[in-house]
Amino acid sequence: MSDFYNRVKEICSKYKKVAMFVDMDGTIVEYNVYPEGTVTTNSKGLFVNNRPINIIIDELKKISKIENLDLYIL
Repeated sequence: MSDFYNRVKEICSKYKKVAMFVDMDGTIVEYNVYPEGTVTTNSKGLFVNNRPINIIIDELKKISKIENLDLYIL
């Protein structure tokens, strides 16, 4: 198991219920910083089409199975 998983598991062992909030852009999907003015209302699909980072997805799948943890992706 990873150090991150173990740390989350340790935190969960100390509390009855734990909520974990994960930001999607730059955490579980690739996030490119775009030059100023590039991101506008015309950039529909720009973030939706970014590729997931599978190692993070796999880790979150394991974490989501911790019984007293509610995982939310923002």
